[in-house]
Amino acid sequence: MAFFPSKQADLNNFFHIVLAYILVNFARLLISVDTKDKLVEAMTDWDIKYPLAVNPNTSTHTAVTEKNISMAKVMGLLRAIFKNFSQSVLTEKDRTTMNLPPEIIVRNSIPVPDTKPKGVADASERFKHIIYFEDSVAANAAKPYGVHSCQIWQKIGGTAPVSQKDLMQIGNCTSSPFETHFEGTEGGMIAYYWLRWENTKGEFGPWSDLFSATIKA
Repeated sequence: MAFFPSKQADLNNFFHIVLAYILVNFARLLISVDTKDKLVEAMTDWDIKYPLAVNPNTSTHTAVTEKNISMAKVMGLLRAIFKNFSQSVLTEKDRTTMNLPPEIIVRNSIPVPDTKPKGVADASERFKHIIYFEDSVAANAAKPYGVHSCQIWQKIGGTAPVSQKDLMQIGNCTSSPFETHFEGTEGGMIAYYWLRWENTKGEFGPWSDLFSATIKA
């Protein structure tokens, strides 16, 4: 499974590099025309939503939420594409361009994460949370063996989330900590968080315990 950059600007560049590469090589990589077209459609939406969310003049809670929805859709499509790659057709250039790990000969050598992250939110700064995470079992270990990143999911305001559909993925962080920023209208609201590990094969571990913090205005 590909390693997605954790910084939004790097992720945006990665999306465009991979899309351009897939458009040229989709037939050789055995990607269907329908899948390619869905990726193009999702990227068109991303190219509308991402600039609005990062521009200080247009960045609102709605713009950021729509950007996160678009990001999740593109990442989901790419994960599905990468998962279906036949190892026999991939070249070293394919792996380098799409940030794919070296071929794993013994597929079971990387375990599915069976522990969950433990997170805490530092809310001491105005309109910003800093998310620190580590493994809940391995003492002083940021990530278990075989884990590439920690997914950060968030819900702002209202009641505490009870299922994944209540939250939005806001990051895929390779190292602690992770920063998230808020709009002025969100001051005083509570931000809720769930975390989970993702290994180098794109497999997920169990959800963390819920944690939350008030957004300082």
